[in-house]
Amino acid sequence: MTIDKKELTKLSPQERIKKLKLMEEERKKEVNEIEELIKKSMHELKTDKIAEEIAPEQRSVDISRLFETSGEDRLERTARQQRKKHRQL
Repeated sequence: MTIDKKELTKLSPQERIKKLKLMEEERKKEVNEIEELIKKSMHELKTDKIAEEIAPEQRSVDISRLFETSGEDRLERTARQQRKKHRQL
């Protein structure tokens, strides 16, 4: 809430004091909220920094390695063996 000095001068001294005290209380609440948000943000920064230090290094993935024939031979051999076992049952 902004202070409108012209409006305040129109009020009686008692009303002016009430309004000013109300504004003061609102500002105190805002300051407390801001301080709390600052604390939370600082905590998040610390947490993120620790997480970066702990997290393993990211490596790039080469998808073409998934389709190499050397691994495929073993996979096909295993699949054939399993098929034979199921046919015998």
